[in-house]
Amino acid sequence: MRILHWFRKDLRLDDNTALSEAARDGDIVPFYTSEPAILGREDMAATRVRFALDSLAALRDAIASHGGTLATAHGDAAVTVVSAARAANVDAVYWNEEYEPSLREIFLAPSFRPELHAMPGKPNPLLDLKVRHVGAGPLPLLHSPGAGDYVFLAPTRTNYALLGTWGAIPNLHFFWLLDAVSQNRPVPPAYVLAAATYAGAQIVAFLALGVLLFQRRDVG
Repeated sequence: MRILHWFRKDLRLDDNTALSEAARDGDIVPFYTSEPAILGREDMAATRVRFALDSLAALRDAIASHGGTLATAHGDAAVTVVSAARAANVDAVYWNEEYEPSLREIFLAPSFRPELHAMPGKPNPLLDLKVRHVGAGPLPLLHSPGAGDYVFLAPTRTNYALLGTWGAIPNLHFFWLLDAVSQNRPVPPAYVLAAATYAGAQIVAFLALGVLLFQRRDVG
């Protein structure tokens, strides 16, 4: 069987469930498409795009080292994946389970799966193409989470000593502005005020600690 493996965020050959199953089931045509809907999202910072491009280059080289070629495209996945599957004359399309809600909607949309099944040149184009969305599906939610619920073998307990230590250590994430700057988004005045208040509180706390430690010592 000839399989188009669609790389999404899993730009690697190792630890790739769908790719492993594709290798077991047949010959692989590796494929990646960049999607304008994802690249244009508000939370898509320049650093994330740079990381994706570097990972894509590494994936291309890794595939080339095994004698293969990574096919690429740009556009709506409902169009580019179908076009690639038709061009490669594959029997199946494999990709990994997507857990991000906004991306899962793509796979549930009526315009996506029927188009993947409607492959020309097949005896029964609506049924013959095998589509594998590899990965465990969501577990059913029996009831809304409530007080006392836990998912581990035993309920978690609060370590107040560690919680106090965590609260006392400066959290520099409050001063992280790279995402806003890289996306040309304004920094809200409320954020500036909160960060300044936090910085002032930390300065006062450390000055008070210094006074307590050195007020009876001769440092001259």
